[in-house]
Amino acid sequence: MNIYRKIKRAVITVEASYIVPWTVILLALLITMTFFVHNRNWYKAAACETALSGNRYVEGSGGTGSAGYAGTSGSGNATGGKYAEATMKQRILDQAMPGSEPENKVTCTQDATEAELSGQDFPVFSDVFSWTVKEKVRKIRPAKVVRGKWIIGSVLQNFGNSGF
Repeated sequence: MNIYRKIKRAVITVEASYIVPWTVILLALLITMTFFVHNRNWYKAAACETALSGNRYVEGSGGTGSAGYAGTSGSGNATGGKYAEATMKQRILDQAMPGSEPENKVTCTQDATEAELSGQDFPVFSDVFSWTVKEKVRKIRPAKVVRGKWIIGSVLQNFGNSGF
């Protein structure tokens, strides 16, 4: 009977020697995946916020009656570019999770602002945990849209009054 009890305890030890390492590996993989998804989502939100902040400021509205309308002339990087870049830098600094600092690119044109980030969470695992996020937000010019509707309305009204 005494030998049977010793063998029974040894079986539990052997089973535990398989179960414990697999449990630790799965737990580590779960934590790694959580960091990866968190960082990718954080930088996706940062790209969205950057694109929106680049569209917040519009050129050509210096009291000339053209508020909300940016002309087509000018450089490739419109006025909102510096605000978008400042927002991007701040959002990258605010990130507290592990991972390399992402490469970022902000493009602010007369029509849209585009933000792109790419990085890697755990460089030890080569490119397995690499990610890239890109957001583009078109600039909306309410004054231009409203003026267009006024013009169309006045044309339709004049057309209706002309007897056709």
